[in-house]
Amino acid sequence: MNTSFTAGGFTQGGGGGAGTAAPEVKEGFCPLVIKQILKLGDDGIKIFGTTFGVMNLVAIVRSIEPSSTKIMYKLEDHTGRIDAHLWLDESKAETIEPIKLNTYVRAFGIPKTRDGVKVIMLFKIRPIKSANDITTHLLEMMNTRYTCEKNLIMMRSGSNAVSDVDTGMDVDTTNGGMSSSTGLKGKPLIIYQAIKGHKSDEGISIQQIHQKFKHISIQEIRQITDNMSLEGHIYSSIDTDHFLPTE
Repeated sequence: MNTSFTAGGFTQGGGGGAGTAAPEVKEGFCPLVIKQILKLGDDGIKIFGTTFGVMNLVAIVRSIEPSSTKIMYKLEDHTGRIDAHLWLDESKAETIEPIKLNTYVRAFGIPKTRDGVKVIMLFKIRPIKSANDITTHLLEMMNTRYTCEKNLIMMRSGSNAVSDVDTGMDVDTTNGGMSSSTGLKGKPLIIYQAIKGHKSDEGISIQQIHQKFKHISIQEIRQITDNMSLEGHIYSSIDTDHFLPTE
C-alpha cells in the first residue's frame, strides 16, 4: 500500500487497475531553506529527480495575522522570506502551539503558487526550543541535497563514474601537478582548490569559478563539478550552482 500526500493531507493509495498509471512514489520529509522553496516548480517537491511528500523549514516568524479561518505567518531565514498559511480546524484548534514574533519555528507543509506568488500551505508549525535544531536543519538540508544529487548523477551515468576530464592544462606545479589528498589534476584540481579556498557558508558558485578561470567554459565547469560530486570531493550547498568541499 502506498501512502501519498495531497493538499488535504495523507491519503492511502491502493494498487491501480489495468491501464492505470502507478502513483508517483514520494519520499518523506524534505528539509529546505526558503530560497529552495521559492525555486520549486508547480509539480511538487522535487530535488534532483527525487519527489518528497512534505517539506520542513526552520525560520524566524516576522509577522502573524490571525483570522477566523486561518493564520498567516511571514517566515524568514538567511536565504529569503515567504508567506505561510495555516488553515484552522475547530476540532484541532486547541492543539496548535502558541507562536511568538521573532522566534524560530519548524514548519511542515507543501509549497503552492497563489496569484503568481509562492506560499506554504502549513500542516503544522511549532516553536523551536533549542538552537541546535537550527544547525541540525541546515546539515539535514545539505545532506538531502547531496544524497539526491549523487543518486541522480549515478542514475544518469550508470554505476561507473564519468570519465576523467583532465586536459593537461592549468596544472598545480607546486605539487607536481597532482593533489596527494584527492588524486585530482589539471582543471579539476584548480577548480577543487578554488572551491576549498572560498570562505563562505554557502560555498562558491559556478559563475564565481568561471570568473576566476575564464578559459574554462561554464558547461565544462558543470561537468567537472558533477564528477567531483560523484567522487565525493565536493557537494552542492544551497542550490545546484554552489559547492563546498567535503574535507
